[in-house]
Amino acid sequence: MISKISENLNNNTIGIGIGSGGNNGGFGISGGIPIGGKKLNEELIIEFVNSKTDKVIWEGILNSKIKEKRKPEEKELHFQEVIKKILEKYPPKK
Repeated sequence: MISKISENLNNNTIGIGIGSGGNNGGFGISGGIPIGGKKLNEELIIEFVNSKTDKVIWEGILNSKIKEKRKPEEKELHFQEVIKKILEKYPPKK
């Protein structure tokens, strides 16, 4: 089993703006605050390898988005669900 994790750019933000204006000009500040916490992209790969030839005979891959900060129980439950989902496609249909 191989797991690859990369950072997901969070596009969910709350915009904040402050402005003031007058006849001769104006001043403004704006910015975005990320909401929902940082998310990560996870790619989980399960490979079945022939022990004699060392060649991959079947591979299942699942990509998902996960929270960066998770409790150990949440991680374990996530992996159980992902592995079950990947193995639903095994054995391959002929």
